[in-house]
Amino acid sequence: MNSRRALLAKIHIAKKALAMEDAYYRALLRRETGLDSAGKMSDAELQKALAAFQRLGWNPAARADDDAAGQSPHGAPAQRRKIAALLKAGGKPAAYGEAVAKRMHNKPLAFCSPAELRGVIAALNANRQRQRAAAAKAADARSTDCGRGGEGTARRGGEEAARRGGEDAAAAAAEAKRGAAA
Repeated sequence: MNSRRALLAKIHIAKKALAMEDAYYRALLRRETGLDSAGKMSDAELQKALAAFQRLGWNPAARADDDAAGQSPHGAPAQRRKIAALLKAGGKPAAYGEAVAKRMHNKPLAFCSPAELRGVIAALNANRQRQRAAAAKAADARSTDCGRGGEGTARRGGEEAARRGGEDAAAAAAEAKRGAAA
């Protein structure tokens, strides 16, 4: 069994490897164990917290020399799944995610650190929000156009024709009735 000091060390290594902000780290500890400090936890609680880090993608077997070979030691599979889900929800191909990573960090998505992956996720979320806002605005414009059209437009068209003198008043009235029926 792992000693308490080894468990504490692994938790802090996992926090650093996943590039967690302190507030997020403490929220995770609080969610998993009810305590916001690893130092106050029992061995069983430390094990629960360590399991939570592993679910987030931390691999205790990864070493720093893996990063030197060009492989990210963090892996961050949860973040990669999130990126894939955002791309799918937005109807974007995987190449779009690669292009975002290349533009933001000048490297392929596979070599991005967890902090860089968070940036890609934020960019994809912002893009998704822009798309939703544009779609809502377009839907709103379509619904208001439907309310303005129809009968009123036909009447105005008939009145204009009568004013121009291009048609007699009876033809204008017939045109207005046809427009109202449509």
